[in-house]
Amino acid sequence: MLESITPWDAIVLHAIHDAFANPTLDAIMAFFTHIGSAGAVWAAIALVLAARKNTRIWGIGMLVTLAAVGVLGEIALKHLVMRPRPPLFDSALATSVVRIPASPSFPSMHAGSSFAGAAFLALVPIGLDVPNDAKVRAAVRAALRVAPFALAAVIAFSRLYFAVHFPTDVAAGIVLGIAVGLAGGFATRAVLERREAS
Repeated sequence: MLESITPWDAIVLHAIHDAFANPTLDAIMAFFTHIGSAGAVWAAIALVLAARKNTRIWGIGMLVTLAAVGVLGEIALKHLVMRPRPPLFDSALATSVVRIPASPSFPSMHAGSSFAGAAFLALVPIGLDVPNDAKVRAAVRAALRVAPFALAAVIAFSRLYFAVHFPTDVAAGIVLGIAVGLAGGFATRAVLERREAS
């Protein structure tokens, strides 16, 4: 099935390159693709949560969630599907700005880990020390909920920008990440509720 989609995926990648590629964006996208490698930025956030007493369980839960999405995507799905990277399909898509991974292309684990982290964080309670104004508080809460998804989206787009993943790889990573992230978040919430009830 993916073989029939691949030529259309490649057309999208060429369109992205033609529309956006320039040295300034190369540097910006390289930064975002770097912090998304192996879920680094999300693991760092999880460690910060784990280091604080009142969010320790959430931090541990997030680390477990990131590990779970890694096992499902990197170890299971990638080696089940074995889809070649875009530059192996079309050499014109090759880039010298970032390293082209040797691992299979489907799904994108930059997208998977990023959206798993963002979806998990959407369930973490936010304690705010802001002026006691309902509108301000609501705006800050909304911003804190949106920011992880915005970061995840930029990281995922960086993989398309450098054509190291096909669009369907990224889409699959997003779906996988959100599913695992929400599952991990709800499981962590259930653990906390049981602890509080006991």
